[in-house]
Amino acid sequence: MEKLEQQQQNSTKTVGEVLSSSEFIKEAKELTKAPLKYEYKYTCRECKEEKTISTDRSYLEWQLPKFCPTCAKIRQEKEINSQRIKRWTEICPPLYLESDRNLLPDESARIAYDKIQDYIFTEKGLVVHGLTRRGKTRAVWQRMKKGFMATGLEPKFSFGGMFSLNISESFEQHETTALVKSFGTAPIVFFDDIGQMIFTERVQECLFTILEMRCAYLRPTVFTMNDIGDTLKAKFSGNRGEAFVSRLKEFCEIIKF
Repeated sequence: MEKLEQQQQNSTKTVGEVLSSSEFIKEAKELTKAPLKYEYKYTCRECKEEKTISTDRSYLEWQLPKFCPTCAKIRQEKEINSQRIKRWTEICPPLYLESDRNLLPDESARIAYDKIQDYIFTEKGLVVHGLTRRGKTRAVWQRMKKGFMATGLEPKFSFGGMFSLNISESFEQHETTALVKSFGTAPIVFFDDIGQMIFTERVQECLFTILEMRCAYLRPTVFTMNDIGDTLKAKFSGNRGEAFVSRLKEFCEIIKF
């Protein structure tokens, strides 16, 4: 009898022993790994369609999305677009905010305008040259606007004469190096009418260094000018003009306006 009782005790497990068994623990661990799933229905405020979301967290009603993913993306794009339009009015000179292609002087100017709008900002820059008062600057600003609205990258801009003044002022304040670096490293740089610069030795040196930096680091630079030939070369001293123009022709797309 004692032997039978001993066998029964050996074959009977307590609840604690069952709970501590390796098989049970393994199964419990697997269950706790699986996150709880909740499903909620909500109505998009924009398209008015009923949507369902599955999530591993619980939501109160006020925490549910107000817009479906498609409408939320469209709203975000509209907000970004609105912000960029506002910012563009601060970047672009007011005179060039709007331009009418049909008001250009002739068909050749309109063809050049279209080529500028098709220009793609890559490592190659852009040189737009031609006679004055034909719309070169307006065409470039319109292309800059299109690029800014698409990417948000702000062009660093300088009028020809203003650049000369900036260099003189930075020299007096011992900030020439910082100024040159700011032009050399900006995503996009636009020099308008560089022929109007006062080509002192310091201005030549800075302008050449900026172009050299931007070519080396494959950053696009845009220029407008009246002439890209001997007239421009003559503004530089020594052989710097030849080197400058040759780099423009090698690293920029040339469009005659």
